[in-house]
Amino acid sequence: MKALIVGVGRVGSAVAGRLRDEGWEVVVIDESEEALGRLGPNWPGEFHLGHGMDTSVLERAGIADADAFVASTDGDNTNIVIAQVAKQRYEVPAVAARIGRSGRLALEGLGTHFANIEDTTDRLITLMKRKARDRTGSEDNWKDLLKPLPFGRGATAEEIGAAIAFIASDHSGYTSGSVVTIDAGLSARAQAF
Repeated sequence: MKALIVGVGRVGSAVAGRLRDEGWEVVVIDESEEALGRLGPNWPGEFHLGHGMDTSVLERAGIADADAFVASTDGDNTNIVIAQVAKQRYEVPAVAARIGRSGRLALEGLGTHFANIEDTTDRLITLMKRKARDRTGSEDNWKDLLKPLPFGRGATAEEIGAAIAFIASDHSGYTSGSVVTIDAGLSARAQAF
């Protein structure tokens, strides 16, 4: 199985590592050579320098042979567009895209799997400290606000990467055209209060 990942930040590198560990052939694309460092010193896969919206870069990276495609740049619009290009033009069977809060409304009816990554754990901690300060006058008890979450904490980049790896895998075949919200537990926390 071959996966093509565009964008090698914290989430993209976590997805790449997870898929590699599961035996996938993983090819990554990023605009920055420094991104290769996020993949570890002994990265066995291919690394292509370039922009994911450049079809010649996608083709050099082997998108025509990809079984899965993950768009995980820091730009919602870029991720939406290249995910649709992968799905519609290159007919990649499993496509996932990292989408932040601002891109959520653009997802309706696109028929691709999108991971709506609204907030990282760092943002969750900042938010919880602010809420604790507003409620009690002190940030010291911010961890108490995380107790209603399923694991009592926010998600790590690796956990978010694992969720996206699942979306890109054959195991997610029963979820068509869905949006999976990965928001460091904010939705669960909001429902608990």
